Amino acid sequence: MYLNKTRDELLKHDIKEKALFINSKGTRFTRQGLWKLIKKQAKRANINKNINPTILRNSFAYHILNQGANAIVVSKILGNSNLSSLQYYLNCIDKNIRQEIRDKHPRKWYILGGKIYE
Repeated sequence: MYLNKTRDELLKHDIKEKALFINSKGTRFTRQGLWKLIKKQAKRANINKNINPTILRNSFAYHILNQGANAIVVSKILGNSNLSSLQYYLNCIDKNIRQEIRDKHPRKWYILGGKIYE
C-alpha cells in the first residue's frame, strides 16, 4: 500500500528521492523528523514508555531473530559490522529456546547446559 500509493503521492514529480520512507515534503526523513513521528504515534497509541528509533530497531532485530532469521543477515540489515553486536538478542533467543524445551518436551526431561532436569 505504502509503496504503490502513499509514497507516490508524497513524492513531488520533480524529485527523484531514493529513500524508502519520505516525509510530507517528498524528501527523506531527518533524524529529528523520524523521532517526532515515533513520539507522535506512541502518544496516539497510548504507549507511555520511552519509545525511540533505537527501541524500534532492537524490537525489529529481536522479533525476526526469534522467528528464525539468520543472525548474519539480521546483522547486515542493521548495518552492524560484526556479530558481537547481536549478542544481546541471541542471548534472549537462547532463553526462549530453553523455555520452549521446558514447555514442549513430552516427557518433561530437559538436557540443558549438560544437566538433566525433571
